[in-house]
Amino acid sequence: MKNFTDFLYDYSDTLYVIAFDTIVAVLVAIGFYLLYRFTRTPLLHLLHSWEVDDYLSNVLVNSVYKSVLVVVGFISALSQLGVNVLAALTGFGVVGIAIGFAAKDTLGNIISGFMIFWDKPFLVGDWIEVDDHYGQVQGITLRSTRIHTSDNYHIVVPNQTIINSVVINHHHARPVRVFAYFDVPYDADVDKAMMILKRVAKDFPELDESHDIGAGVAELKDNGLVNVAVLFWANSAKNAIGADGWMRQHGRDALLEAGYTVPVAVRLTDAPKKATVRKTRVKKTESKDAAK
Repeated sequence: MKNFTDFLYDYSDTLYVIAFDTIVAVLVAIGFYLLYRFTRTPLLHLLHSWEVDDYLSNVLVNSVYKSVLVVVGFISALSQLGVNVLAALTGFGVVGIAIGFAAKDTLGNIISGFMIFWDKPFLVGDWIEVDDHYGQVQGITLRSTRIHTSDNYHIVVPNQTIINSVVINHHHARPVRVFAYFDVPYDADVDKAMMILKRVAKDFPELDESHDIGAGVAELKDNGLVNVAVLFWANSAKNAIGADGWMRQHGRDALLEAGYTVPVAVRLTDAPKKATVRKTRVKKTESKDAAK
């Protein structure tokens, strides 16, 4: 029976080859690790100079780029150890296709996330309206966009939904137009009412004074009322929330103080019909009495 020394002597060539391949594989892995460490910061600075979003820059460098180097380094190390890399890649490809079909919605959201970062339809802090939701963008990830709504809800909207929807961006630093509507009677002084409402709008605390305040007749209703619209501008989307309610409250008080009565909606076209019905019934009763 051969001892351990004889075993080493008989298989020394093979052991040398295995040891050499293992050392080379380790050195290859270390080389890819050092490549990532030395190129990470320059890549981040390069993306920042291209005005790429910070979140997307971190994802591209610290996740995508790092993962690619890890996979390539791992495959290169295995090839040094004599592993059939082509067969392994074929197997990984089949598995990848299966995973892709299983997670197609997630992949769709991720692709949509890249499109949002690239096209920049809105930024963090903007007030947007999408899919019947209105609020401020709190965060953008590759999978979803987080919105803080005006009624204090935090909602998560998939990026694919945002890409396939109409997005209205009310920039947080832009003035926003606000409408408020009032009903006054037909026989009231409409011009005076509009002047009173315009003076009230000037007192709005967050008014944007770079735009003029407007007022006009929006509709002549068939119930004896004139619908008056007041247009003014809030200095930001955040301050525009509730501005129409503020205007309705203070505008109503100003109109009442000026002697305008609270309008009562009366259907003028209904009155003659009811009167005709009553007269018809009376005639039928009288005809019956005459017959008796």
